[in-house]
Amino acid sequence: MSKRDEYIAIIKAAKKATPFFSEDDRIGYLQLAVQDYGISVQEAETILKDFGPTVGEGVNYFEELGLTIEELDNLNDTEIEKLVDDAYQPRYKDALITASSRSTEKRNLLIEAKETLTDPQKRQTHIDELRSTIISTPTPVDPHVDPQPDPRQSTRTIVKFRNGDEAISIPQLATLMEQNPSEATDILYQGYLEQGLAGAGEIPLAQAAKAVIQQFSSDRSTGLVAMVAILREKIKFKRGSEASTTKELARSIDQNDQNWEQAKTLLYNGFIPLWLEFTNPKETKLINSAKQIFSRFGNEQDKGLEELVQKLDPQIGKPEPEASQSEIDFGNMNSESQKTIQFKIKNVGRGFLYGDVRMASSMPGLQISNTEIQGDGLVTIKLDARALTAKQKHQASLVVDTNGGTLKVPVSCYITYPVQNSIQRLAISGFSLAAITLVTRLIIQQFGSSGWLATRLTGAGFTEWEQVWQWNEWFEWPWFEWPVYTLSAPKAGMEFVIALAALGVGIFAYWHFILRKKGMP
Repeated sequence: MSKRDEYIAIIKAAKKATPFFSEDDRIGYLQLAVQDYGISVQEAETILKDFGPTVGEGVNYFEELGLTIEELDNLNDTEIEKLVDDAYQPRYKDALITASSRSTEKRNLLIEAKETLTDPQKRQTHIDELRSTIISTPTPVDPHVDPQPDPRQSTRTIVKFRNGDEAISIPQLATLMEQNPSEATDILYQGYLEQGLAGAGEIPLAQAAKAVIQQFSSDRSTGLVAMVAILREKIKFKRGSEASTTKELARSIDQNDQNWEQAKTLLYNGFIPLWLEFTNPKETKLINSAKQIFSRFGNEQDKGLEELVQKLDPQIGKPEPEASQSEIDFGNMNSESQKTIQFKIKNVGRGFLYGDVRMASSMPGLQISNTEIQGDGLVTIKLDARALTAKQKHQASLVVDTNGGTLKVPVSCYITYPVQNSIQRLAISGFSLAAITLVTRLIIQQFGSSGWLATRLTGAGFTEWEQVWQWNEWFEWPWFEWPVYTLSAPKAGMEFVIALAALGVGIFAYWHFILRKKGMP
């Protein structure tokens, strides 16, 4: 009898012995075909399909929903439907949490269980099968074939390499795969590793091998590294650090720039989420967060990795923003000028700093640009003094919002008159003041204490002119802070002052615009 015929006899015997044939059974029998009978995976699949039970046949749907046959006794169809649905809903929601091939199979099985147990005819057929079936280990019935052990129960080699090395434990398997990377890649992607792991009873690892093949179908070298990392339950970085826990992974990623860059690749190609799923299956929230980062931060990989590190180890610490200037002071600006200032935001903490800059309180004429912070930031602030009131101090503030905290930076300025206008006013004021002083002195010398003129001029005797005429500060010369004064008087005297000031302005204008054009000094 040929090897193929012997294998078919085993499959037939298994079908006669039990109608139960799960996915795990299928993988075990495929491994038996390849390793013990030299049959290819494709040919073994055909034999199983032609001569063996169908996958999923013989599943106890009551057990899948946590029910017993006795619980359904004496219940009508409506009551049974409610009982089944109550058992189905929470289990199906749990299966939705993890997005993997294993959870997909679980969901499909739960759906089949619900459909079977809520259909009266299907339910009764299923109950009859369960009560009439005795679950036993498959044994051959063909007298010409020697009894073969159940590949699921026997202790056997997981994978055998061409050089004769055999992996009989998971650590040994990981080591041999690292030592024989080319052959190990073929074993993984041809399905032999999945079969070997299933045959050794390592069903979660067999599922991991299947998931790796799907995830890294176009990047086999990464797939091999991912599979070894899952087998060892440890991620190795190129700079030598290793991580076997979520906290160690966070610390390794944050250790140096090279690890950070490598971790970005491992996160966004699905390596880290897959590793977490099969090494930390209870961390469902963390696993889902890692899987969602790509969709949330697909074009901002540093942001996504920083968020993952924070979730891997909430105690690792956060970035900390620091501004190069605690206050932005534009100083004294004349009312027709513009000025630009730049200040830096840098990270003095750990990790990756990101955020933006905004105005907390507005100031007319103030504009900010380069407001986005990615690691560090160089913010530009431009102030147009033409929008602000002169002879006044103005204040505002900026807020720096980041993932490491918030900073508030005050902004201030003092607006003066334009320099050119100040010089002109100084000259006009000085000339007018000189003219007023000269004319006043001449009037006093000429008319003395003439009551009529004094009354006309000031409303009081000229002997009291010092009390009536007053020096008033007009403005301050911005360059040297020299005050410019004007002479004023109340009542009728004010008219005289205005007239003399106008005369002074006229004389100055005549000198400035006419005499200077003719070349006179």
